[in-house]
Amino acid sequence: MPGGDTPEPIIDIDDIADVAVAALPDVRHVGRLYEVTGPRLMTFAEMAVAPSQATGHEIRHIPIGFEDFQVNAAQAGGAFVADVFTAIAHATLDGRNAHPSDVVQRALGLHDAVSRPRRRFPDPKAPLTGRHPWRPRTRPLHMLCGRIHSCLARARRC
Repeated sequence: MPGGDTPEPIIDIDDIADVAVAALPDVRHVGRLYEVTGPRLMTFAEMAVAPSQATGHEIRHIPIGFEDFQVNAAQAGGAFVADVFTAIAHATLDGRNAHPSDVVQRALGLHDAVSRPRRRFPDPKAPLTGRHPWRPRTRPLHMLCGRIHSCLARARRC
């Protein structure tokens, strides 16, 4: 990834789902913008440590420039995909996102971290619970979309 040592507030996908499920059917959230982030900042190199430790295989982040990123993305997905991902990387990997927020708790209507602590990557309980963010998810994307769809269906009946 381009971006070097720029830290990012990496978020757990289940936190994204919880915010979507809470916000989509609730009219109090209409017109609101939630910049959902993880609870702490990490560089891409720091993110590679957890799966390395868990698997016993070295996984490391190799920073590349935006030009090399675009060439590799084009080889993998074509010019259009490369242009889109490179534009996103340019627009976001410049340090502007280097701040965690409390949006998860606010969107869920919680006033403290005790009510519902935020998940964090890497999950320190992962080796104990079997939940590993670098392995196939126990809740694939289609199930996440199904969870959101069910919530919206219930909201329409109200």
